[in-house]
Amino acid sequence: MVKAAVIEEGKVDAAFVKSLRRKLQVDQETFAHLLGMKGRTVSRWENEDVSPDVLSVERIVRLKEVADLLLAFKQPASAVNWLRRPQQELEGVPPIDLLGSEYAT
Repeated sequence: MVKAAVIEEGKVDAAFVKSLRRKLQVDQETFAHLLGMKGRTVSRWENEDVSPDVLSVERIVRLKEVADLLLAFKQPASAVNWLRRPQQELEGVPPIDLLGSEYAT
């Protein structure tokens, strides 16, 4: 499983976070919002001041998996908008709100 391999090998580092954020073409504040955190936290990760905790790593990996699928069909800006917008198919819940839930696994 990709998720387990990424987490086990400690690959969610500053470069991983920065690469994913750039892939989505969003700033640190927007990336932080997608993860349910503050922009300062993402800045500290990217500057290697601190490393993401286990829960954050799981959310980052889930976001990467979703981003990879979305970007196969949408442009980055459209993908981010889709993540934030309530979806009828998800009972009116924005997909980003489900990244930390049991439905995201």
